[in-house]
Amino acid sequence: MTLQEFVDRARDSGKIFAVEFVKRTDGTIREMLCRTGVTKGTHGGSMGYDPANHGLLSVYDMQKQGYRSIPVDAIIHLSMDGQRYERQGFNLVPTPAS
Repeated sequence: MTLQEFVDRARDSGKIFAVEFVKRTDGTIREMLCRTGVTKGTHGGSMGYDPANHGLLSVYDMQKQGYRSIPVDAIIHLSMDGQRYERQGFNLVPTPAS
């Protein structure tokens, strides 16, 4: 699966997944359990920008109970549907669960 296929699938599905990525602000590694498609607490307005144009995936952080943006190009690995994927270039390659 390519990174773009994952992003398209995540945006459309509302699936829960775990992701590890490098934060743009300070370069630290962040782990997050998140979900797309959540509208809880929103007021029906738009974001004012398109996250995709900035290389971001908007998600709901289930642990911190708030909305966050994941830089797609900084994803290290993720787990979805019982499968763990590691990023290799522009692809996500299935890896054995640890």
